[in-house]
Amino acid sequence: MRTALAPALLAAAIGLAAAAAAGDALETRILAAVDRVIAERHYEASHVDRADIVAQARRLSEAAPGRELAPEWIAAQVDRSYWASLGGPGAVHDPRAVYRLPFDIRIPRLMIQGVGGERSHRSKADYHAFDFVMPIGTLVYASRPGRVVRCIDGFERGGPSEAHSPTANLVAVRHPDGTLGLYVHLSPGLAVKEGQRVKRGELLGQSGNTGYTSGPHLHFVVRSVDASGAMRSIPVEFGGGRRRFLPEPGQYYGSPPPPNRTLRVYADGRRVDAKAGLLPTRRGAAFRLRAELVLPSGEVRDVTQHPDTVFASMTPWSVTVEENGRVTAAPGEGFDLDELPPELAALATIAILHGRAATPDRGLARIELKITD
Repeated sequence: MRTALAPALLAAAIGLAAAAAAGDALETRILAAVDRVIAERHYEASHVDRADIVAQARRLSEAAPGRELAPEWIAAQVDRSYWASLGGPGAVHDPRAVYRLPFDIRIPRLMIQGVGGERSHRSKADYHAFDFVMPIGTLVYASRPGRVVRCIDGFERGGPSEAHSPTANLVAVRHPDGTLGLYVHLSPGLAVKEGQRVKRGELLGQSGNTGYTSGPHLHFVVRSVDASGAMRSIPVEFGGGRRRFLPEPGQYYGSPPPPNRTLRVYADGRRVDAKAGLLPTRRGAAFRLRAELVLPSGEVRDVTQHPDTVFASMTPWSVTVEENGRVTAAPGEGFDLDELPPELAALATIAILHGRAATPDRGLARIELKITD
């Protein structure tokens, strides 16, 4: 025998079923959108609290029925959840901490944007950040010891648009005081994995041009995570021992070993006199450098192919320098001359270094080029 539901009870049952169906549909949509963001940003799904994001979406939907949640809101919640999972909210920076420059200090690098930089260092998360210009493939080292807590890898491209912001390869190292050191815009193929402990000066990866960039550089910043998962940058100083300094834009930073030998440099067989001023070079031209080390006895050694000889572009927007000393007067990979002032696009500095700080025979030379059309 069947018993018919009273009209009021039937309506209530239908309403509950509809609400449940609507809730299920909302959850399905939100989870699909969350998974898209996770995939687009190359996040590890286990670091995102999907259930919490769905719960927030439900509360907003109940407060404003029929209102569609914007994709930007969902992306922001995924970012918040991902970075909040780092732990250590409210970390207090150790005032005794001094940071190592995050690259081979034998080759000074130009710092083009620092604290409060107008171009992109105005947010709380990046106000105290530093941008060091370097060619793609420059080795990047840990500035402070800690544990690798995040790696984002696999992105290959970047560009001068905020739309590229989520596509930057990076390494995040959690320091003993709970703060995070972030190394951003790296090339794909990182040298570390999440959970790995690293020492000061240990290799993390190679510089690149991924994410929001106008050219290859390393973006370094130290942050803490607040209770809501928001990131805040922290003022830091670089140096070693008692020497501490705050890098300023437009200056080169590094510590090449002091030379104790003369290093002669030749371009296509002609001696380059570093004291003679700028070396005029036509854009697109190519030449080969040769390095000779002069010993106290007067003996001259060709060290061009020596494993301890380094040829490096210090201004990679103007020239490409290969390991064997071949130089091409053209912008390095990833640089757009239209994004640079003309005076920068026309100048290039090349460093030639032989030996290390502990070796008995060390030589250092720099060549300045004036590039013409």
